[in-house]
Amino acid sequence: MILTIHSGSSSSSIVFATSSYFWPCNNQNYTQSGTYTCYTINSVGCPDTQTLILTLCNLNVTTSNVTTCENVPVTLTGSPAGGTFNIPNPYSGPQTNFTYVYTDPNTGCSDSAYGVVNIIGPSLVSGVL
Repeated sequence: MILTIHSGSSSSSIVFATSSYFWPCNNQNYTQSGTYTCYTINSVGCPDTQTLILTLCNLNVTTSNVTTCENVPVTLTGSPAGGTFNIPNPYSGPQTNFTYVYTDPNTGCSDSAYGVVNIIGPSLVSGVL
């Protein structure tokens, strides 16, 4: 007698998506964050349980362009508050691009917004009598 014992399998996946996620396991499209389970049969005919841990990231990250004069401190703003700016300092002008990155502490979702700092230099005046 030859006895072969096959066992079921299980797996889980952690997924971050923007507004929806299509899960091929059960051909479902999910539009809400949550934990979902799919039951199938694996390649040897045993039960297969798959778990999806889905986080939908719907962040609306924004920042603003800034125009200022030379040697004037610049205050950058971003929304939601609490993100970080990536900008060289001192600013190399007359124009410097920057990135504002926000990571939601509750979900781990992250998004970026981009802006520009325009530094206005002194105007040269000529032809004055």
